[in-house]
Amino acid sequence: GLAEAVQDHHLAHSTQPVHTNLYPDLAQMDVVAEEVMFTCMQDSYSMNRDLVVQYKYRNNNKKGGCYGDRVGLYKVPKTQPHEYLAYVWVSRGDGVATMDMTVLPEEEGEYLLQYIQGDNTVVGTSTTFQMVRVVESRVEELKPLTEKDDKE
Repeated sequence: GLAEAVQDHHLAHSTQPVHTNLYPDLAQMDVVAEEVMFTCMQDSYSMNRDLVVQYKYRNNNKKGGCYGDRVGLYKVPKTQPHEYLAYVWVSRGDGVATMDMTVLPEEEGEYLLQYIQGDNTVVGTSTTFQMVRVVESRVEELKPLTEKDDKE
C-alpha cells in the first residue's frame, strides 16, 4: 500500500543515523531496545516517604551510568525529558536511587520514572504507578503493635 511505499522512501533517503527515532510508536512497543530496566516497581508509592527506585542495565557490558545520568519522575501524560517534576542523579553502577520525600509532588495521580542520560536521551521507562497520600490514622493503628513487640 501507499503507507509502505512512503515508509520505504523515508528509510532509503534518510540521512539520519539508524538509532534516531523515526517512528516513535514502534519504539515504544520495542521495549527490548531500552538499556535500563526498572525493577521491583510497586503499583503505588506514598508521598510521605522517600521514593526508592531500583533499576538494572540490560547490557551487562555497560557498567552503569555516565556523568549526568539521572532518574526523573513524570506525571502522565507529560513525559518529555524536560518535563520532570523531580529527579535524582545516579552514580555509576549503583542500581538504586532514592528521591527524597521533600521533592516528591503533592498531587495524587499517575506517574512514571524515566532513566535519562546526560544528553537527554531516555534509555529506560518504568511502568506507571499511583502517587498517594498515606492517611495518618493508618500509621497510628500500627503503633501499638510495635510497642508490644518492643516489650517482648
